[in-house]
Amino acid sequence: MLNAKTQVYLSPAAAQDQMSIFMDKSRAPTIRVTLNGEVSDGAFTKYLADSDQLLATGQCVGLIFDGLRPFALSPRQRRAQSIWLRKNENSIAKLCVGAAFVIDSAASRGVLTALMWMTKLPYTYVIVKSTYEAQTWITERLRAAGIPQYLP
Repeated sequence: MLNAKTQVYLSPAAAQDQMSIFMDKSRAPTIRVTLNGEVSDGAFTKYLADSDQLLATGQCVGLIFDGLRPFALSPRQRRAQSIWLRKNENSIAKLCVGAAFVIDSAASRGVLTALMWMTKLPYTYVIVKSTYEAQTWITERLRAAGIPQYLP
């Protein structure tokens, strides 16, 4: 990814630090979405466009949503996400083997669990406290679906 100001290539890890929401597809079929700080409208729009591109590939994936750093979505962004999910529900259900939400705070995991009771997602999910747990769960979901894994 190029840094817009300096035109210098950034590794996925460095780019992730530059953006409030970042989708790392370098280890597909495991896709990692990292949220950090207040998510700008521009970054959120890019995230939705990246999500559209991901669905367009027709490839099955497992998602890890890394919420270890504090982050915030605006009401408009939450609404746009809800609309996007409804619009793409069938494709998501077909192509996503599951999602792991990583939240290290027990209170925040509890809030997310309560929200999930009221929201129907088109895929199986788990809420965990570490990226290790998330990766282990996603790896098993992909393996069970017969999807080859990324090997470094």
